[in-house]
Amino acid sequence: MLRNRLSSALAFATALVLLAPVAGLAADSTAIAKIVSDFHVEERFSGSVLVAAGDKVIYEAGFGEADRTWHVPNR
Repeated sequence: MLRNRLSSALAFATALVLLAPVAGLAADSTAIAKIVSDFHVEERFSGSVLVAAGDKVIYEAGFGEADRTWHVPNR
């Protein structure tokens, strides 16, 4: 199960990194939010996301729980 989650997270991160420059997503936080949200809704991603260009933060958000026992949200 952990291996499947790591594989999904790696696939998600790779897709975001590879597609962002091609699709112009680096400047479009709405598009990034849609991609991340879709993965989360499909239960394929739980974690924190930070997208930056140089020193400028383009998008940051947390999805799911960092600690499921204590219900601590990802930030």
